[in-house]
Amino acid sequence: MSFPPLKNTAEAVKAPTGEIAQGGRSTANGLADYGFSRAEVAAYLLQLTGELAALARCQRLDSVAYFLEMARIEASIIERDERKD
Repeated sequence: MSFPPLKNTAEAVKAPTGEIAQGGRSTANGLADYGFSRAEVAAYLLQLTGELAALARCQRLDSVAYFLEMARIEASIIERDERKD
């Protein structure tokens, strides 16, 4: 499954204060405002983190690859659980 990039990813990334990083609108739903479900976002992150982990491994960035792989596993679990409902 392949997802196109968001038109304005910065709007979807929330800063720790709850505001949108680098401007944009502040919403409680984040990516849901773009029409993506929680399962779809998890599937996208599953794909993206897998690709980034492979790239990190190729360059021997072992700790980065490890954390990306952990994020991939977590996204996989969330995506699976969301699809059950």
